[in-house]
Amino acid sequence: MPPLTMTIEELSGSGRSTHSYDSGNADERIFLCHWNNRFSLADQLAGQPHPVLPYCYVHTVRIEPLSADLSPSDGASIDPENQVVAYAQNGGKVALVRAIYATDYKAAPWPCEITKPSISDGTALSLRIKSAGQFLTIPASLLRWSDNAGGDPTDQMPAPDNDGRLLIPIREFHLEWDYIDDPPVEAWDALIGKVNSEEFLGCAAETLLFEAYDLEPAPKFKPTDPFGFRMTTVLKHRKISAYTPGEGEASVGWNHDLRADGWQRIKVDDGSGNVDNRYKLTDFSDMFTQSSCSEE
Repeated sequence: MPPLTMTIEELSGSGRSTHSYDSGNADERIFLCHWNNRFSLADQLAGQPHPVLPYCYVHTVRIEPLSADLSPSDGASIDPENQVVAYAQNGGKVALVRAIYATDYKAAPWPCEITKPSISDGTALSLRIKSAGQFLTIPASLLRWSDNAGGDPTDQMPAPDNDGRLLIPIREFHLEWDYIDDPPVEAWDALIGKVNSEEFLGCAAETLLFEAYDLEPAPKFKPTDPFGFRMTTVLKHRKISAYTPGEGEASVGWNHDLRADGWQRIKVDDGSGNVDNRYKLTDFSDMFTQSSCSEE
């Protein structure tokens, strides 16, 4: 934990830890500080890592007067300016601040095959993967009966209108980005429907499609500034190892489809004579390090 910028005292009895199979590690540390500094201390403690336990962070801060039985003669009164209880300092520490730590699974290591992207300081990125599939129609000319694998036209062949289908495995990367101050909405709008130009999340170029994203208000763990945002995106991974005309065996992604002679790149004419990839390429590497308002 970074050095605290105020005078505090950690009490005896601090460091009561719990270790559970279901919820990981938990600990409680107890501090004393001046009453007027209690929220500043809470801000400094919030989200800080435990000095010993790995992946364990302050997730709750509780503040109370040192004695629940303080009477006005002990220094408790109503501050006429703020209309909240105040305690005379008199050189003493009367705020009891409890820092409660717990294992934060948003900080868990990622699978070794998936490279975690760079993220903005103070934010967190968590990953879920769902398995899915995509059915593609196979050209009739590629279909064979098992006893005529060579496709001899004088032998029996599947009917031309046979609706052959091929299941292409799809992985869905669900990425949840938390504790954002300024969500980069326009930048993410520009990513929809595009594929990665370089390797990203350990996936080869053109195999990740930015399908959609969600934006919602979400708490930010800072007592004096609690509002933030969460952005969640779905990137669909489509990787096919197959024969490609002119390239031989190759891995292809979202810009290739199957035709009679193998997997071929698809181009689209936008009507003005401009012919480009079906899914345009872009760099995803700074997706989680952008902001909007703060850069204006």
